[in-house]
Amino acid sequence: QKMSNEILCEKCGSPMRPLDSQKPIGMTCDKCGWGWATTYIEPIFSDTTTYCLTIRKMNCPDAKALRVLANILNCNYIKAKEQVTTQDVEIADRATSIKEYAITLGKNDIPFDISPDFPYEIK
Repeated sequence: QKMSNEILCEKCGSPMRPLDSQKPIGMTCDKCGWGWATTYIEPIFSDTTTYCLTIRKMNCPDAKALRVLANILNCNYIKAKEQVTTQDVEIADRATSIKEYAITLGKNDIPFDISPDFPYEIK
């Protein structure tokens, strides 16, 4: 049997959808209209700080690392290799994006730093 992360409506059993694709504020059922909402929003979503994620210079990144770096840096493998083998590469962005990048880099053993101090758990 296939496992699903789909949340079903308590009233009619139909799939529910998030009220907002960027923030986890609630769910609604398109079939019957039932739903729920919360006023609590995780602090990371309202954090307006610009964080700087620095990907540390790498001597010989492998193909897997280059694929990840090209995706994060929005460039091709050659450009990604060129950037990361000549210098540290900095990305400035909001907390939610920086956290996504950090999780991806961490899973792929690509060294990085974040400044200022990043108050959110990266896992």
